[in-house]
Amino acid sequence: MSRDTPEMIKKALKDVPTNILIYSVIALAILICYGISGSLLIMNLDIINSIYFTIVTVATLGYGDIVPITPEQKMFAVTLAIGGVGLIAYVFSLIISLFGQRIEEVRSGVKMKRTIKSLKEHYILCGYGRVGVVVADELLKRNQKLVIIDKNREITEKLEERKDILVINGDATEDETLEYAGIEKAVGLILATGNDVDNLFITITSREISENLWIVSRASRKENIRRLYHSGANKVISPEESGGSDIYFAAIQPNLIKITTKHDISDTKREMEIILDYGCSVENIEYHYPYLKEPLKRKIEASSKEQVNKFFGMIDKDEETKKALESIYESVNGIHSHWISGPNHKTLDKMVEALKKENLIFGVNLSHEEIMEIAKEYGKVEVILEEKKDK
Repeated sequence: MSRDTPEMIKKALKDVPTNILIYSVIALAILICYGISGSLLIMNLDIINSIYFTIVTVATLGYGDIVPITPEQKMFAVTLAIGGVGLIAYVFSLIISLFGQRIEEVRSGVKMKRTIKSLKEHYILCGYGRVGVVVADELLKRNQKLVIIDKNREITEKLEERKDILVINGDATEDETLEYAGIEKAVGLILATGNDVDNLFITITSREISENLWIVSRASRKENIRRLYHSGANKVISPEESGGSDIYFAAIQPNLIKITTKHDISDTKREMEIILDYGCSVENIEYHYPYLKEPLKRKIEASSKEQVNKFFGMIDKDEETKKALESIYESVNGIHSHWISGPNHKTLDKMVEALKKENLIFGVNLSHEEIMEIAKEYGKVEVILEEKKDK
């Protein structure tokens, strides 16, 4: 027996609905009243023997000292015995079933508590409404560790059926709930509730618990954006101006890096495979054109090998798309950047080292200006090489 078993049994007994027990007692009382009345009127017994005969028959003990003789008496005894057996069996099985169900709920709660306790560098999402659903989907697509907190019991019960989500039914404005969710070891907190007051209170509480926590909050009203920043939020997103995807990108920033590479389209698949092998996701791609102040950006969201294989399968089948992509690579001299998200910085560093070994990367978190300077140097080298070839 585990050390948590007595506590689980205690909690399970506490959680068994009292109305079930009350209805059972009422039904039993009605049956006993029926037995005593029938014993008095049909069996012609006195009150003491009527109580005795009723209890013995309902309990199916059958001592045989009082025996029904007439057909009416026999039919009464049969109905009393069947009623007693049926009622006791029903009540007993119902209580056992409810007790077992409660034990399982408590056991799963203990298991979830242990799982959450072992987490680190995870995200906590408060509120699983319209915006929270989008944020959760974006995080789970990238294999990020996620704990969801929501007050609505119906929502959390549905989420508990999913194996890829850890969920807490509770109030995130309470310190105990945030601590249960492992806020001290979390990398980010995302406030997606539709109540700005709750978001403000959670932000203040969370910042007191963890100074380094990355906090992203939703603001339903524009005038509350400034208040949320002042209370300790790192990023505040207004759904009036953007949606759940923007909240996700704001939340992922602690585990987001920009890598700059130089290669042609033939090396792209290998580059993607290395990134995905480390459990990272490619969020978008930037093409650095000479003399443009800002790079051209394209959102790609590659988080699985199936997506990559599907993309390159399409490229192989569509010659025009392949030529267009090759033309882009040629125009930027193969220099482009990826924004990549990962489970943590340690994994991202390993991924960067793997790309360096394959000569697929020459810079991390470089500015557009820095990349343009490097591009110019590459351009000079290539001109020299071309001149040497001509000679």
